[in-house]
Amino acid sequence: MKERLRRLTAGGSVEPSVVQSQRARLDRLVRLAGERSRGVKVEQEKVAGLEVEVLTPPERRAGLHILYVHGGAFAMGSPRTHRGLTRRLAIAAHARVIVPAYRLAPEHPYPAALTDLRSIYRALLAQGAAASRIVIAGESAGGNLVLALAQALLADGDPLPAGLVLLSPWADLACTGESLVANRDVEMMVPVDAMPVAARMYAGEHDLRTPAISPLYGEFRGLPPLLVHASSTEVLCDDARRVVDAARAAGVSAELRLWPHLPHAFPAFADILPEARAAVGEVAAFVGRVVP
Repeated sequence: MKERLRRLTAGGSVEPSVVQSQRARLDRLVRLAGERSRGVKVEQEKVAGLEVEVLTPPERRAGLHILYVHGGAFAMGSPRTHRGLTRRLAIAAHARVIVPAYRLAPEHPYPAALTDLRSIYRALLAQGAAASRIVIAGESAGGNLVLALAQALLADGDPLPAGLVLLSPWADLACTGESLVANRDVEMMVPVDAMPVAARMYAGEHDLRTPAISPLYGEFRGLPPLLVHASSTEVLCDDARRVVDAARAAGVSAELRLWPHLPHAFPAFADILPEARAAVGEVAAFVGRVVP
């Protein structure tokens, strides 16, 4: 996966044909990490006119929803590539998990993905889902979008979800975290030199510190409780730390869980990493606390 991102951003510019080729290769690669349903009902639906994958476990708590936003540097990934994680999350949390196929960069740069997610969240409410029984979760770029979505909902006065789960969030596209330097030689997944290119692929000409693009710089006061997981040896470790610090400074409940010697966004490999399965269990426990 590290090599995919390096190839994707080689030369400092991104052609859509290159992105499409790397998406297909990544899809084949990540499927090796697990995509089986194993008793979970998997359906393809449309919400707000957008494709979503809906996973329903055999035992489900009434009305409980997890809106899961997949990662992939804003340019790759899909509900299918993340099924190894979302399937386990549905089972562990006894929740209906909705995974949007949001629009990807560079064909659809900011604010396309954020617009899609806001439309889907509002459509869920319109369909009768209670905001107090929704948790929004995501990893890496998906973690960015989860936090940016919550801040947008807060600003617009929309009902907020019960909680937010950020797994190795890329919250600062300006790439100012010290761990980008401190951990770059031990990082297993993310080539640091490719990050500015991926950031521009999503943000276009916008200032990278725009809060809706880098939600680390956004408003935290009034957000629901946060659970943040990351590896202590990944390059985005400081993004996770700074998000939690900003939330706590704003009076928001925020839990930080750092795991040693694991790759970036490791919960996405729940079918092959025991630590990832343990992390899924902790996410499910958090869901149980914020949606009692």
